[in-house]
Amino acid sequence: MRSSNDSIWKDMDWSLLTIYGILLLFGWLNIYAAIFDVDNPTGIFDMGTKSGKQFLWISVSVVTIVLILLLDFKFLFSIPYVAFVGAAILLVLVAFFGAEIKGARSWFRFGGFSIQPSEFAKVAACLAVAKYMGDKGSQFRYGLNMDTVILFAIVFFMPALIMLQPDAGSAMVYSSFIIMMCIDGLTFAIPVLGIIAASLFVMTNLYFEEEVELLLIALAVLGSLFTLFYKKLDLKIRPLVAVPMVLITFSIPIGLFWYDPSYNLIALGIYMIIIVLSLVNALLRKSYVNLNLLVAIISLVSVVVIVSNAAFEKLATHQQNRMRVLKDPYIDPKGKGWNIIQSSIAISSGGITGKGFKEGTITKGNWVPEQHTDFIFCTIAEERGFIGTTVVILLFVTLIIRLGILSQRQKSRFTQVYGYSVMGIIFFHFLINIGMVIGLLPVIGIPLPFFSYGGSSLWSFSILIAIMVKLDMHRAQILARN
Repeated sequence: MRSSNDSIWKDMDWSLLTIYGILLLFGWLNIYAAIFDVDNPTGIFDMGTKSGKQFLWISVSVVTIVLILLLDFKFLFSIPYVAFVGAAILLVLVAFFGAEIKGARSWFRFGGFSIQPSEFAKVAACLAVAKYMGDKGSQFRYGLNMDTVILFAIVFFMPALIMLQPDAGSAMVYSSFIIMMCIDGLTFAIPVLGIIAASLFVMTNLYFEEEVELLLIALAVLGSLFTLFYKKLDLKIRPLVAVPMVLITFSIPIGLFWYDPSYNLIALGIYMIIIVLSLVNALLRKSYVNLNLLVAIISLVSVVVIVSNAAFEKLATHQQNRMRVLKDPYIDPKGKGWNIIQSSIAISSGGITGKGFKEGTITKGNWVPEQHTDFIFCTIAEERGFIGTTVVILLFVTLIIRLGILSQRQKSRFTQVYGYSVMGIIFFHFLINIGMVIGLLPVIGIPLPFFSYGGSSLWSFSILIAIMVKLDMHRAQILARN
């Protein structure tokens, strides 16, 4: 399937592959350190251990990379939708026929190995999004139009299927596509408003409790007054008005039904007064941009105020506890807070230089659950210390920056969108996993790329990187083809 003049070595980005290789090696060594038992030592290549199995997956990943680099690049343009449909079918099948592990049917079991289709669905989603936007070319415009609706449908179709398992962590990864969209031209106001809404939701239920309604009302009033009198404000967020208005319209009766009506009525009264005054002000000054921003702020805060408490109560108890331990892990020290407490102890005990390879006492005592998978970063911190964790973080940052540079230099829209999508996914995994391990974010099942034990995760990330390298190798031919 190769062109006659194709060379696997020509124009290959060795810097990206070198960073990938270093992360792969460090990850494998840390898995070995995490599972090493002083009383029953085994070799790193022992196939009866997780380090031995991970080496097998590393070998499979390297072979897969070579095969992808040997492919004719045109093949990558022909498979996106086929891969997308195939991944969707696998997600449906695993939800009903997969092996159940920790309450989720996310794996197909084959002897002593497991395959997680949701990991490979990320590859299919990246290709499908790149194909759709590549076919649209530069004419793609974000806004309230059918192109944007179809794009969001492609992106969020996979997480909808993943929630059948259910696996909230894997589903959340698809929000990383917002990074690609923002780079491509989507207004940054949308993710900013999403972050604000999520932050207010957490603060409502963890930090302010009964007083939060009055606090948020005060914030809404101050924000509204700011939009009224700051004449230079021009954020161009007119498209954001429709969605918040719909949300507030439906959230008010839901809030009145679910939660204490008195708070909602007070809030509603204040909001209505502000909206009327702002409307009059906008009409007199013809300051419609300010009015749009005002309505967006009021609507966003209203939705959070009215629905957040009710929504929190609808969460399962273990989901509520995952959020509560962010405030104080010792409220459930032997339950949801255990991972965070033990992880913090392991990280702090590493000091500046760490305790040394295979010398982590917290690690050796198996005090941190999942220390070879989702919590492997605490193993790095305990054995390698501040210096080691800094090196790992810098490697990830370099990898992400390099992906961004490769994506930026592409002339093909397909390759550029694909590259930014891969960059967003790796950044999301990196950020959420480390934030989870150090206690800044809720504990969810998101692995650290190339470090966490697991064949499906390693294999899928390797495929994502390999495809980007392959497309970059042929960027001139791809441009000529298009």
